[in-house]
Amino acid sequence: MKGNTARLKEIIISNILIILAIMFIFFFWILESLIDTYIFNLYNDFLSAMFTTDANEVWLRLFIVSSFMVFSVISQKIIIKQKVTQKKLKESEELYFTTLKSIGDAVITTDLNGNVSFLNEVAAILTGWTLRESLGKPVTKIFKIVNEQTHKPIENPIARVLKEGIIVGIGNHSVLITKDEKEIPIDDSGAPIKDDKGNITGVVLIFRDITERKRAEQVYRESQKIRQERLIMLGQLAGGVGHELRNPLGAMKNAVYFLNLSLENPDPDVKEVLDVLSNEISNSEMIINSLLGFANPKPPILQKVVINEILQTIFDKLIIPENIEVVKNFDENIPIIVGDPFQLAHTFRNIIVNAFQAMLKGGTLIINTNMTNSKYLTVSFEDTGIGIKKENMDKLFEPLFTTKAKGIGLGLSISKLMIKNHNGTIDITSEEGIGTTFKIELPIQRRSEGLN
Repeated sequence: MKGNTARLKEIIISNILIILAIMFIFFFWILESLIDTYIFNLYNDFLSAMFTTDANEVWLRLFIVSSFMVFSVISQKIIIKQKVTQKKLKESEELYFTTLKSIGDAVITTDLNGNVSFLNEVAAILTGWTLRESLGKPVTKIFKIVNEQTHKPIENPIARVLKEGIIVGIGNHSVLITKDEKEIPIDDSGAPIKDDKGNITGVVLIFRDITERKRAEQVYRESQKIRQERLIMLGQLAGGVGHELRNPLGAMKNAVYFLNLSLENPDPDVKEVLDVLSNEISNSEMIINSLLGFANPKPPILQKVVINEILQTIFDKLIIPENIEVVKNFDENIPIIVGDPFQLAHTFRNIIVNAFQAMLKGGTLIINTNMTNSKYLTVSFEDTGIGIKKENMDKLFEPLFTTKAKGIGLGLSISKLMIKNHNGTIDITSEEGIGTTFKIELPIQRRSEGLN
């Protein structure tokens, strides 16, 4: 509709120019005839002058008339072009200011002198200055920023943007001082406004209130501090409790061992009880070792190890549930690496036990050993258990995080630390109802003193 209206206006303007041109031609022809008849006495009467047969006079008049017609057509095109240009410019300005108004962040624009030329509603709310109040005023009066800690003024980015023609951001700990002297922490950047020739015509300043972000960061820092203090206390407690429990647990383990030796043909029920007791003692030992490892982590004692042999030794001592199938895809060509056999066995056993616990209704555990590339050896554990919820994936390696009824949530955090001490990595992928895969990568070569 707007396009049709504009086109109609252009047609009207064109018709008016043509009518004016025709009227001028008649007026000029009549005026020329009158002048030639009554002033210069070139003709006896007016009609003879109007319809002269003098070729020179006719050509002169036609030349003047044609020149005016050409001038009218050119003027018409220039006027229409100016109208179109003005229309596009107006639409561009409207789009520009509409965009600035609708941006969710606060926006202030300035001219080359650093005086405010525009301020959107968000900026008005944050600064306390309305658009009418701020127009033409120095931006430094509207946009006052100081250091949060020292309260000393911070250099306004406008001057630097105008000087260097680059995007400039302010540093951390910046605070906006509002019209009524309130303080608002902000994040801010300034950028040059350029015309179609690349000349700087002003600056656009974009900033936002980061009060909530600062508050969240503060809460996070405080929670991390409290958590760290608790972990230190827990570490001290774990170390003491671990040492206190190790001795009686060792006595119980020895007692079960000697009972098995002394009973040549034990009753099946007694045998079952002794097996359960032995298994629970092993689980308790693992928990105590986790406590001690968390309280006093030790660097790996490096020696040459064969990964396949470590895994096989674990299964030689481990009771595999009857409803779980274990598939061992061990690559016999993987090289010997340098590592701590105890720490690697602890990590592997912890992952295997976790897999068994995730498959209480049965399933399959597939263990693969192979070469990732010429630099790394890979050990992966794939189970068909219940999987891990997405919201828990990022927390799995955090100390004390557990989703189990039993356990203290230290196993995976200690395992990750042990693998990290071997210059390796441990990653988890999981899908609820499908299963979980632990992937460990260990370097094949590692420099170590005393090992050849």
